[in-house]
Amino acid sequence: MFKKLFLAGMALMLVLGLAFQAMPALAMSPVDGMVVDPNPPVLAQIQRVALLESYPPQLRITGTLPSSCYQLRVSVPPLGDDPNPNLSVLPLTIWVRGIYLRGSVCSQVTKIFSTTITLDPAKLNLAPGKYVALVNPVNGKSPYRAEFTIRPPYVEIVPVTIRQMVVLESYPPRYRLSGTVPATCYEVRASAPRVDGKTISVVLQGYLPLGMPCSQTVSAFTKTVTIDPVKLKLTPGTYTILFNPSPMGTSKFKATLTVR
Repeated sequence: MFKKLFLAGMALMLVLGLAFQAMPALAMSPVDGMVVDPNPPVLAQIQRVALLESYPPQLRITGTLPSSCYQLRVSVPPLGDDPNPNLSVLPLTIWVRGIYLRGSVCSQVTKIFSTTITLDPAKLNLAPGKYVALVNPVNGKSPYRAEFTIRPPYVEIVPVTIRQMVVLESYPPRYRLSGTVPATCYEVRASAPRVDGKTISVVLQGYLPLGMPCSQTVSAFTKTVTIDPVKLKLTPGTYTILFNPSPMGTSKFKATLTVR
């Protein structure tokens, strides 16, 4: 009798053990044709969206996730085969989510994040024109949005001639440069400041947009360049700013910047 009771008890324990092991699987089992995820992705709480001074356009997004158990995931679905650059008709949607890290040991404290994404026109199928980006929209609307412009591709880049530089009374420091480009159709653009030790170089060039009609008459331009010590992460000291430096590292148009 004791042996039968012992064997029956062992069988009951085995059945209960299998049942407990199956509980997680049952929690994920289909219900009415749908899979129930106990920790589905969550939308991040967005605090700020800023359009950076760069090209291709970049957005810096800051916000929070429910806890450190979530990993940040940003997705930007590309537009269709025939994009229409119309702000009201075809906004670009950016999804910022938190993906739960299964099996990880994490705190329940709110997780703060800051991320920068690039809106690459080739990857996102964006034609030249103006667009608006909506971050985590609800019913097609979002208070966190940014308008940006996709420029036409360029087929030729030419040097420009700088004739004058004026230091403006502003902070961050700004410099107004004027001169000429070979023709009226060239758009003058300034490169991002390049820092090499205590020297900062900026190159101005003329860009010819694809398919734009062009007059070969020399054209005047004026371009304002900002040198922001904070964005460039400059340490205290005195820097020399060179505009369109020669291969020897010299320039007729230069300025001195002191960072305290």
